[in-house]
Amino acid sequence: MKILLHGDNQVASRQKLDQIIKSHHQEKIHLDGQKVNETDLRQALESHSFFGDEKVVIIENLASRPLVNLLVAEPNTPIIVWQPKQIAVSAYKSFQIELFKTPATIFKFLDSMRPPLPNEAAELVLYMLGRRVSDLIIASDKPELLKQAPWQKSQLIAQAKKHSLSKLMSLHTQLLELEYSHKTGNNILPLASELDLMLANL
Repeated sequence: MKILLHGDNQVASRQKLDQIIKSHHQEKIHLDGQKVNETDLRQALESHSFFGDEKVVIIENLASRPLVNLLVAEPNTPIIVWQPKQIAVSAYKSFQIELFKTPATIFKFLDSMRPPLPNEAAELVLYMLGRRVSDLIIASDKPELLKQAPWQKSQLIAQAKKHSLSKLMSLHTQLLELEYSHKTGNNILPLASELDLMLANL
């Protein structure tokens, strides 16, 4: 089993990763793809499970092509690679590849910044909205720090002009509080309803 999960819909890809992990009861070896080197990876692939059972190697955010080649050449060990964005997959020969893309309706919603909430996962909307508001704060205060493509920068700057910086900062704080309440189970209403109420006041 070799699986690559990638795409900008991190909520969906994370859920899939959790499902796969929970469905396998072998020993799990988690590696940070930004820090792991060839020696560490070889050791993880070649070492024997402490209990003598099959193990699964899980690598997140792997960018090194030589390490990808090493994974492709591994004949026996089950491997799962999770990437936080869409990548070129030509190097992942023999891998089962699953792409998770953010639905276009989410981007239309973010561009409008108006209710009602689209019929998508509320967790994904919360994540994407938080990221968009952060970008709008940068666009409003220090647009030169934006790292997007020129057309995206222009769109963000134009959208930021429709909101005051104080309003964006307040919305960012509300989103953080809502995320915390949701994760700790302290929110009174379902997340989708909480988002609808918040966005109704924009």
